Amino acid sequence: MAKMLFTISKGMQDALMVARTFQFAKVAKEKGHEVTIFLLEDGVFWAQFGMTDDFTTTTRESMKTQVDYLSKNGVKIYVCKACVDKRLLDPEEFITGCELKAAPEYIDLLAENDSSFMI
Repeated sequence: MAKMLFTISKGMQDALMVARTFQFAKVAKEKGHEVTIFLLEDGVFWAQFGMTDDFTTTTRESMKTQVDYLSKNGVKIYVCKACVDKRLLDPEEFITGCELKAAPEYIDLLAENDSSFMI
């Protein structure tokens, strides 16, 4: 199976695109692929508890259900440390399993994965 990296840089203004990205990451995981998610720029807001609760895709899939599935099935969700610091967010308020990473580590992830998808 493939190793896939999904990078989310969009915030609330692009919630539908973000929901679709989580949906595709979930489908990839269900198909047996190794999936990693990296949140950067305004995408770091999605790491906070409750942020995914009220969003669905156009096909009515819940973003919260997708993120819960990913977390429960061992998908690593990395969050850009510099982006978190710039936005004054508290990592203690992040969903279970989120881990802060720096730019050099993101580049390593890009190099390690077979494919990468970024919004």
